[in-house]
Amino acid sequence: MPRILVADDNSNIQKMVTLALEERGVDVVAVGNGEAAVRRLADVNPDLVLADVFMPVRNGYEVCEYVKKDTRFAHIPVILLVGAFDPLDEKEARRVGADGVLKKPFVPPDPLIAMVMQVLEK
Repeated sequence: MPRILVADDNSNIQKMVTLALEERGVDVVAVGNGEAAVRRLADVNPDLVLADVFMPVRNGYEVCEYVKKDTRFAHIPVILLVGAFDPLDEKEARRVGADGVLKKPFVPPDPLIAMVMQVLEK
């Protein structure tokens, strides 16, 4: 069963991702900030990380950079989550090695499901 680590400070987003993906056989582990995501990486051992760009403590860019620079985790794809009205720093996303970007909220959840399943199939 594929496992995803979701880092988002919005509990509604965590719930939406969990509901959308668990019914497709994906195990979802959700945390509320980037620091918690980094601390849980080793024990969760995810196949994919979804990280919100704007989070307290450590933001999505920092989470992505941490994953990509650590040889234990560098193979894990990271998709950045950005609010529909939040600015995305595309240059920074490229610099940290993000594998994709998704706009929130996921209504309907189809783009979220499609991107996640596509990345997991690789």
